[in-house]
Amino acid sequence: MRMLLLTAVLLWRLTNAGAMPPGEETAWLGLGVATPLRVFVPKDYDPEKPCPLIYHYHGTGGRASTQLMQRATGGRDYVIVAAPYAVPGEGSLGREGVEAEVARISQVRALLGEELSLDDRTFVGGFSKGGWMSDLLASRGFPSLAGAMIMGAGKIPDDVGRLLESEPLPNNRDRPLSIYVGIGQMDANHPYSRRAVAAYRGNGHRVVFEEFFAKGHQPESEAVYLRQWLRAHVASSERLTRGAILWWTSALAHAETLTPPIERFLYLEHVRAAPYAAHVTATARAALQKTLQRAGGHRALRREMEARRAYESALKEEVSFRRSSELAGIANAFALTHERFPDTFFGQRAGLDLVRLHRNFHTLRRSAPTQSASTSFRRPDIDERRLTQRFANFSQQLFAAPLSRASVAPSP
Repeated sequence: MRMLLLTAVLLWRLTNAGAMPPGEETAWLGLGVATPLRVFVPKDYDPEKPCPLIYHYHGTGGRASTQLMQRATGGRDYVIVAAPYAVPGEGSLGREGVEAEVARISQVRALLGEELSLDDRTFVGGFSKGGWMSDLLASRGFPSLAGAMIMGAGKIPDDVGRLLESEPLPNNRDRPLSIYVGIGQMDANHPYSRRAVAAYRGNGHRVVFEEFFAKGHQPESEAVYLRQWLRAHVASSERLTRGAILWWTSALAHAETLTPPIERFLYLEHVRAAPYAAHVTATARAALQKTLQRAGGHRALRREMEARRAYESALKEEVSFRRSSELAGIANAFALTHERFPDTFFGQRAGLDLVRLHRNFHTLRRSAPTQSASTSFRRPDIDERRLTQRFANFSQQLFAAPLSRASVAPSP
């Protein structure tokens, strides 16, 4: 039976040589496994120009697909592989599962490299369970790893929820990685994403963090930072600079159309933190920094900045929590911020975060009842629909045409 399988795989490879046309997702049996991997060859593929590889993992209950990464890359520049987990089920996020993934990625690169032109870089990525796997792979490291996209996930402490690892994975990194972390404002994994950002930055890695306002646990198709982050790894310096300046100019012009001072201020902060901002002139970045400093000290934003300090203090507590029983006390800090600053951006954000905290508390209590049996968490009296609409409207401004168009389109 094994010989028949190997013969079938060999015949398939011989008859399907060159059967991965650019711009299409193809079922690929190169590994000889029962479930095929999905391979997408970029529509601008040129055998004379090696491409980096994106190795993408699906979430729990999903299946291998390159669609999310196709949207993020615009179907250009990257060969994308979507694969089932090497170790299925709960074991996929354990030590055996992570080591099996490292071995499989090496096999995939070797075999695909016989059919496609690949450079020496691998980017791992995924949403939810795929995001947890991407974090574990980034923590472990392997020779071709250049970066990771951790979406809807992050770093979870050993004593909260299900234990992902009984002991730390070995650290084999020999160079800084490029890390993207994306999370919804209402995603229960929000504090773990922020924890990942702090951990990677603390270890000297280059990190881009993107938050999706009013969104829960769902992949974001309008991930502006992600698209810029991906583009920045493949565009020539000249094209990247030209595209970034075009985007920067458009974004600053759009900021002038925003009426609420706090939203204009936060939009400009969003521009400053975007991946493309690193590719405009130092003079332009310095001018924006001065604008933000002046605006932040203006009396029109004095109360908003006070609310922000209170909110960020509460958020810091949440990010560092270790046990679900601590969440009730942390929620009180958000509640006080909401009560003190009910008409401010961050006071209202604290109110919406209370709803997320309430849901997270009860989720953790169900998964670890002994941690929180003696703790009560009163349901917050929050107009969730009204606050969600407020932040959904703000999100539309962040994804406004000048910001989005220049992020998606290839540089001229």
